Amino acid sequence: MTKLVFKIVAVIVITIGLLIPLALIGGLIQERTRYRAEARADIARSWTGAQDLLGPLLVVPARRSGSAEEGEDRYLFVLPETLEIRASLRTETRRRGLYAVPVYYTQLAISGEFDLSQATLAGGTAGAELDPDLAFLALSFSDNRGIVAQPKLVWAGGVRELSSGSMLSSRTEGVHAFVGPLDPGSEARYPFQIDVELRGMETLQFAPAGRNTRVVMDAGWSHPSFVGRFLPVEYEIDAERFTAEWRVSGLAAGRPQTWFGGGRKVAELLGNTFGVSLINTVDIYQQAMRSVKYGHLIVLLTFTAFFLVEMVRRLRLHPLQYLLVGLALVIFFLLLLALSEHMAFGIAYLVAAIACVGLIAFYTASTLGRAANVAGLTATLGGLYGMLYAILQSEDNALLMGSLVLFFALAAVMLVTRRFDWYRLGQQSGSAGVAVEPRTDA
Repeated sequence: MTKLVFKIVAVIVITIGLLIPLALIGGLIQERTRYRAEARADIARSWTGAQDLLGPLLVVPARRSGSAEEGEDRYLFVLPETLEIRASLRTETRRRGLYAVPVYYTQLAISGEFDLSQATLAGGTAGAELDPDLAFLALSFSDNRGIVAQPKLVWAGGVRELSSGSMLSSRTEGVHAFVGPLDPGSEARYPFQIDVELRGMETLQFAPAGRNTRVVMDAGWSHPSFVGRFLPVEYEIDAERFTAEWRVSGLAAGRPQTWFGGGRKVAELLGNTFGVSLINTVDIYQQAMRSVKYGHLIVLLTFTAFFLVEMVRRLRLHPLQYLLVGLALVIFFLLLLALSEHMAFGIAYLVAAIACVGLIAFYTASTLGRAANVAGLTATLGGLYGMLYAILQSEDNALLMGSLVLFFALAAVMLVTRRFDWYRLGQQSGSAGVAVEPRTDA
């Protein structure tokens, strides 16, 4: 086996071996991600979790006539004819060690109107005896601990007292108020207004409970993520806050306006929620993990550049030097993870890249000799790290950009070595300082 073949095999083995520390760094990133999830859960235990709002719903108890088996308790559920929710969020950040989680206070102004003219026509009410004197209004939250002050309900012009618990079998968290006696089937309309001060963490969502539901939200947060089944019809985002408006019809939500039965359809309303998640623009662990996935590409391209310089400039690099350079490339990803937990991701990336490129340039300066060789390799490494950062910032075009980088890297290698006599190169590579002149034949 010639020394050239040995060199190539050694470099390949080193490249494959460097996948092990890259995998270990990937595992460390996953571990830090779990720590962040634990910090989020810890904050949720002492603060409150994400909130989603269901309702208000008007519930009229009823009892089936007939046998004892058929006489179980059932309910007539009526959804609002119109529902408007105005949410004003004040945000802040809670920390557990290195990990920060956005939380919010929100003032909810919930208003609308119930129309009972069609209530007795709900499917299945035949043979049921309604008890409108015990009708109640139910409003459900994900976590009652988020209710900051006693909510206020104005029902048909009068003030009603809200009590803890939604009285819904599908989700008991929330509040309720008895609003009877009612007159189902009449032309009566019942307007309502509920004011709630609520706190939560990261996400706030709403179920489209009205025949026509409108939600207007404003918050002091500059990078929201709109989540759920429906996107806002209008929104505006600037450097300090955002505003958004949703309009959802009952037809789009795909559920009846009134029904008779248990709480199954109530639970189905939670499958249509929509709202906002207060996220950070850059998830450092997601970005760090994506960068590690391109680590083998950085190592491969760097080793290729070193090998070409070695062949063209009549130099000799020992496999151990390749190994040390490769370890410096791997250390970059560890530095990036550690620094990004203490500063902006872009700054952390720049600092880590400068440190690693500088270290490699200093280490190889004595071997490469001429300043032009060192400058060329330094520029190449800087270009590789710049390329990786561009890929990280453009997730939608990552595959295209990575493919183009590989294509042009292969094209550069083929261009530089197109006239090499590899047989002669293999015979002469054992002599110090010997390189092969390009072939002159076509």
